Formats: sequence, C-alpha cells, structure tokens
Amino acid sequence: FCWNLMARCVSVSGIMFDHIGWEGDAMTIIFPKHKGDQEGEHCAPKHVYANPQNPAICPILAFAVYIWTIGFRRDGAKRTVFGDTKNTEDRFSAWLRKMLGNTAEDLVYMGIVILEIGTHSFRKGIASFLACLTGGPSAIAIYLRAGWSLGAVTARYIIEGGGGDQLCGRAATGICIMDASFADLPPHFDLSDGPILTVEEWEEILPNYSTFYPATFRVALAYMLASLVYHQDWMIENFAPNHPIFISRVWTSGLLFRLKPKVHTGCLKNDKTGLCATGIPPHVVLQSGFKAMEAKVHTRIDTVHTRIDEVEIKMDAIPEKVKLSILENFHINGTVPITQSQIADMFNSFQHNVLTMIQNNNNNNNKHGY
Repeated sequence: FCWNLMARCVSVSGIMFDHIGWEGDAMTIIFPKHKGDQEGEHCAPKHVYANPQNPAICPILAFAVYIWTIGFRRDGAKRTVFGDTKNTEDRFSAWLRKMLGNTAEDLVYMGIVILEIGTHSFRKGIASFLACLTGGPSAIAIYLRAGWSLGAVTARYIIEGGGGDQLCGRAATGICIMDASFADLPPHFDLSDGPILTVEEWEEILPNYSTFYPATFRVALAYMLASLVYHQDWMIENFAPNHPIFISRVWTSGLLFRLKPKVHTGCLKNDKTGLCATGIPPHVVLQSGFKAMEAKVHTRIDTVHTRIDEVEIKMDAIPEKVKLSILENFHINGTVPITQSQIADMFNSFQHNVLTMIQNNNNNNNKHGY
C-alpha cells in the first residue's frame, strides 16, 4: 500500500476498514487527512488496481491473503486494518530491514546502498516510476495522489478528479502501460444474479463478516475473494507449504475450488458482467482495438486459405473428368467420330462449370464476411 498509494508509512498504518471500498474495477481508499491537508478538505479516494498478470506484486491478492490470515476480528477490536497503530511503523521498518539483509548481495550488484533505503523510499520510488513512464500520468496527477502542495493558486483551480488518480493507480501496479494488457480487468464475479455467497457462507469463512466489517468494505471483499480463487494454483506453486493461507477457513472449506468456474476476467470490458476498465489512456484503447482487428484478419485469412484449398482440390479433378467425358464418346466395337466442335463444346461446358463453382465460393465468402 505504501507503493500503490504513494503514501507515507504513518498514513498507511492508520487506514481503517471504513476507509476502504470498491468502485468499478478498483479498490478505493480514503485518507481522512494527510500532511498537506490536516483538515481533510481535499480528501479524494485513491484507486488501487489488481495485476492479474503478476500475482507476486498484485496489491488486491496481497491484501486478500492478509485479511484471511491475520485472524478474525472480534467485537470491540480496533477497526484499523493493520492493528495497533502505535507499533505498526516499527514492525514495517523491522520487516524492511530483514528483507534488505536477505538481499544485500543483489542490492550491491545493482549499485544500491542499503543505508540509503528506508520506509520513505516506497513513496519516492513510485513517484519517480510514474513520472518516467512514457504516456503515463501527468505531474499534476502524481502530485495530487501524493498529497503534495501545488501552491495556493494552483490548488485553488486544479481539483483532483478520478481520471488522473485512476491512471496513477493502474500504472503503479506494474502492468506495462504500452501494452493492451494495461486494460486488464481484475478477477471478479458476475453479481447481476445476486450475491455470490450467502451471509451464512461469508460468516463461515470470515467470522463477524456482517457485524464487524462495514458495508463498503464488504463490497471489496467479494473482489478480494475472486482474486484468491483466480490465483489459487499460483499460490500452491509459490507459497511455502506451511503458509497460513492453507489452514485458513476460506481454503480448507473448499470454497475456492468450487467458485473457480464463476470467476471472470477480461480486457477493457467484460461483455457478460459489464465491468469496464478505468484509468485507460487513449493509446491503450487504440492498441486493444488493433489487436482485436488483427485477430479477426488472421481468422479470415485462414478461412480464405481453406476455401482456396477446397477449390484447388476440385480443380485437380477436372482433367480426370475431361478424360472420362471424351471416352464416353468412343465405342470399342465401333467408332463414333468426334468433331472439333464437340470437343470445343465439352471444354466450354467445363469452363462454365469451373467459373460457376468459383463464383459460388465467392458469394459464400461475401455472405459470411470473409
């Protein structure tokens, strides 16, 4: 979240379940206030997107695994997502120090000094990453997402909107912004026919589902569950056998395997569920259209080749038919003379039949759009 939200560690540690929701194809998180807005006058939701191509860095999957492995929240428990805010920063710093120690040789090889990396490096890193993307978000959109001051005049006239923040959020997930896959949709269920699970089933896999977690967060839970279902094979292959997700209720209940056929994905738009991608720059939309057109062209070319092969097979049979037709005009026991005009008529007849066959094939191709 420090990376994907471009936020300080202290801001992320204070996120509450009431601050989390879901809108369209993205998780939304609202910071009630931050360093540049202590009164919360310009708080707008930050959009966090899934990365179905690379589950190792997918924030939606990571958050889902966290929710189903931290233990169950009981009545009266703190409503902050990451527990006690007093030591969250210390825990995060200790984790970062441990991870850097385990990868010290790799960092030295890349010319990185460990002492120069801290919890604020996530915020600085994602800002630099987004600013250097070709065709990426504008500097203003980056500043607004980070909560940096734009100056009194600029802040008064430039108000944060969804489009800029959505592009920042989608690019932050690590999907290539120059590829049509940038418009990939998150794993999701078709909710047009009603909830995917009953309240009783939710309570079985996540106790106090209906009493502890706010309604906005429960909407996001459905998409997090879809990510678990979609990536369950990847988790089996890449997680340690003793990972706590494998002893969680959501896993041991067999629910993930049962829901697997009901998960949908897609690119740009899923026609069945109606989910559309947001935060997409125009060049990605065009590239997606070109890819679809390319696929159709290849399909039609293959069909045309098949038709040509069929015509060639029929053409190969013409000489044999000519021979048989000529022989029919001969009698073994007597000779029936063949005139030049008869031979000309036979070939004219064959020519007419071939042209008719080719014309019929062309009409069929045009009728089917080939």
